[in-house]
Order: sequence, then structure tokens, then C-alpha cells
Amino acid sequence: MIWRSIPGYKNIYEASPEGLIRRIAPARGLSVPMLMKQYIGTDGYCRIFISIRHKKKTLMVHNLILLAFKGLPKEGEYGSHLDGIRRNNNLENLVWRTFSAIQYNTYNNLNKKAPRGNKHHNAKLTEIDIKGIKSLLISKHFTNTEIAKLFKISKSNISSISSNKTWAHVKG
Repeated sequence: MIWRSIPGYKNIYEASPEGLIRRIAPARGLSVPMLMKQYIGTDGYCRIFISIRHKKKTLMVHNLILLAFKGLPKEGEYGSHLDGIRRNNNLENLVWRTFSAIQYNTYNNLNKKAPRGNKHHNAKLTEIDIKGIKSLLISKHFTNTEIAKLFKISKSNISSISSNKTWAHVKG
């Protein structure tokens, strides 16, 4: 198996193209080389816990593999999985990409759908809220400003809902 030093952690940690990380520097009570245990974060990415000079860090495995074998990313690039499987940290599956290239690959090449409505991470409203807003808009008893204040959102959000630019999938 091939192992390479990880920039920034040279002579302490190494990575393999198979997606493994090991510690090569001796530490109290640890035999070396020691394969690092990987944990799956709530976002599905593999992580390891490292300790250097009594400082603990959590690092994503795919970024460490890329650092070791492809070097530092260009500004604005992030580690990306070609197949979209966050646990597949084999070198052949990893590339540095811009955020927009990652999004394009996710939604076009991997046929994943963008989260809609209250499933979106930035959603402040629920589908029930939208049905209420649409009912109030249809009734014409309230202005967009009054509805916006009621739901603690901007007037432009109400306009976007009214014109079906957003939340078009929810019927009023």
C-alpha cells in the first residue's frame, strides 16, 4: 500500500489512495504506525480526530487524501466526490472543485433534486405557512406589508410567493 505525508501534518500523519489515514509520529501510549479510526459525521462525511501538541481537531478524510496526493486546492476549491457518495474516499473518486461545479455535478450528473420548500436548509416557512399566506393574498383583506409582518419575513418574499417565483409547488 502506498502512503504519502499530508501537507501541514508532515511526519505526523499519512494518507493512502484507498482512503485511509494513519499516524506515524510516536505519541504517549500509542504504537506507530497506527491506523486512524474514521467516524461518519451527521452530514455523511468521514472524519478523523487528530491531536497535535495537545490540540484536538476534527478533519474530513476526503480533504486529507486530496492534500496528500493532489496538493493544495486553488482558492475557492473544495474536496468533492465524483460519485456523490461521501463515504467513498478512494483517490480516483476525489477531485478539487469549485462550489458551483460541485452543485452542477450533484444536480445534473448524479440526478439529485435540489431540496424544495421547508426541506431546504434556509427555509423559514412551512408549507402550512405558505397556504396561509396564499389564502390571505387571495382574500385581498391584507397588504403584502401586513402579511410580511405577520409571518416575520420581507415584503419581497411575499411578492415572490404571490407571483409563484418561490413555493410554486404549494397550492393555496
